[in-house]
Amino acid sequence: MITRLRSLGPAALARALAALPSAARAQSRVRVAPRAGVELRVAPRWTLEAYERLVFGEGIAASGRAQTFVGAGFSPLKWLDFGVGYRISGETYRAAYWSTHRAQLEAGGAGSFRGFRLGYRLRWQNQFEPSRAGYEWESVFRNRVQLRYRTPVPVDLTVSGELFSDVVPSVLWAGAFRFAAEITGRVDPVELSFGYRYPQEIQRGFDHYHMVLATVTWRWEAPRPRDRARNRDGRPRRRDRDRDRDRDERRDRDADPSSAPAAAERPR
Repeated sequence: MITRLRSLGPAALARALAALPSAARAQSRVRVAPRAGVELRVAPRWTLEAYERLVFGEGIAASGRAQTFVGAGFSPLKWLDFGVGYRISGETYRAAYWSTHRAQLEAGGAGSFRGFRLGYRLRWQNQFEPSRAGYEWESVFRNRVQLRYRTPVPVDLTVSGELFSDVVPSVLWAGAFRFAAEITGRVDPVELSFGYRYPQEIQRGFDHYHMVLATVTWRWEAPRPRDRARNRDGRPRRRDRDRDRDRDERRDRDADPSSAPAAAERPR
């Protein structure tokens, strides 16, 4: 090996070393993905979500790649969540429109301690796209562990690691790993976050991309009906009955001034 390196000569070695940065750049590229979405808590345990994301950068058409997602979540317990969603991703390439469809099911749990929240999420996703042979299917499990810290100000810091595994054994996803970091600020009802994720193209055999994320989410929560305390027989408690009676009396006095107490009878 040493003899072979000597036979290359200083000039050849210099050219090989100069080519290393360009080779690294060819394998690691940067993409930018702004996203805008809404999250609606339509009931105490149910949430609806939708977002639109545009991806720009290396390996993508100049017009960008559009990703549209709709989903729903259910939280039977404070620490347990279930979700279902569908995403379509498409871009125009060489005068043709290429789209990828993805359906997903997920379940996760989390616990909090002194501002830290540790969570785990298992997601099954089935991704398919049209091809000359019909449809190409890819089914994968995604195991994510996430740690979030809520600072004294309305800012959250989040890091996560995600391991991909194939439902059907193959070399595309087996053992692939993704890292992500994010900082989130909240000014109700808007949430703004910036993040970093690597790699973006997670499949084996594909070039890896660094992804810079910018997200704006508008959150809305439906007003909850007032919970009224009741006795065992279903009737309102005494304090609730007294409150309702006083409210009815005030409404009657406003409607009929003659029913108001005389000046001498009014408390001073």
